[in-house]
Amino acid sequence: MVQVRRSVLYNLPIGNSSIPFDLVLLLFSNHARGGGPMSIKTLFGSLPYSDMGMRYHLNALLREGWISIERGPRDNRLRLVCPTEKLLERFESVVHELAQVVDSISLNPWRRV
Repeated sequence: MVQVRRSVLYNLPIGNSSIPFDLVLLLFSNHARGGGPMSIKTLFGSLPYSDMGMRYHLNALLREGWISIERGPRDNRLRLVCPTEKLLERFESVVHELAQVVDSISLNPWRRV
């Protein structure tokens, strides 16, 4: 468990709040399922936090290069939140490290079933 926590803390934007982690986790899982960019309204409606708190962390993620915001293709008023390559690469690192942890557990003959 310590390896999992270390990997997530090292690779992803987690600070004193779980809001940025939940935002990037939702964006990544949507992307991994083949979904396109999420609108800010959809993103905010999907999490149980205040809009003000999420907007603060969304702006920080934007400044730090974890996400990008684009205009909608048909409606310029629509703002779409997209994961950046930085975010996708870091999540891939976490997935790879978690796979190694799972493999080491399954190879351990002393583990309890």
